[in-house]
Amino acid sequence: MIAHEDDLNVSTSKSENLTKIAKVEPETGNKSAMSSAPKDGSPKDSSSNETAANMAARKKITLDEAQRIITERQSRRAEEERKKEIEDEKRRRIDGQKMAETRAELQDQERIRLAQQIRREKLEKELHRKQVLDQIARDREAMQSKSIHRSNTSNNSTQPSPATSTSNSTPKTLPKPNECRLALRFPDGSSKIQKFSPGEQLSAVRLFVKMEKGGCDNIEFVEPPNRKLTEDNMNETLEGLGLCPASRLEVKYMSVHWESD
Repeated sequence: MIAHEDDLNVSTSKSENLTKIAKVEPETGNKSAMSSAPKDGSPKDSSSNETAANMAARKKITLDEAQRIITERQSRRAEEERKKEIEDEKRRRIDGQKMAETRAELQDQERIRLAQQIRREKLEKELHRKQVLDQIARDREAMQSKSIHRSNTSNNSTQPSPATSTSNSTPKTLPKPNECRLALRFPDGSSKIQKFSPGEQLSAVRLFVKMEKGGCDNIEFVEPPNRKLTEDNMNETLEGLGLCPASRLEVKYMSVHWESD
């Protein structure tokens, strides 16, 4: 209605002009009728009455037409606004659906990324644990081979001559233990029992403690009541240190910061 306000003003001005003309024409018609009427008071001319009736009918038609045009324009504008609201609502729904789909897709990608990261970290931990176990196994094999070589060398050097062996009585030999059970007590108060080979060196126990609880290489063991096994004893076998078949050892960290699990 605002856009077509000028048209309405034009229609209104036209209607007002027609109204004025309708008012003026009857008066002029009446004057002319009066002037043309006989002085003896005869009836008015029929043509003047027809002109006034035609003007009144034309005025009524003009007002009805203007009202009809205004009504049609209002209806058309209301219909256009309704269609526009429907299109805007459809557009908003489509945009909202797209935003929801985008949000769901981002959430799925984030879950996939987290799952992949967790899986990768798990594989790395398993690989690191496997490498550590392999290194421990290699160290044990190396220490066992060294201890076997050392024992063979010592047996060859201390083997008695046949005359001596026949002259002396054969001493009773105790069977060698197959394993060495060590009860390890850690600085945090926890303890663990671990089996080792009698031919393994004390450094194997130190390596086990390091892999189990962390720390550094500067580790000492104390066998109750007060026997200390320091760095000088790391290359000696558990059997040679008299720890077989079972012993208790307290783990001591020397001048290092304790790291717990």
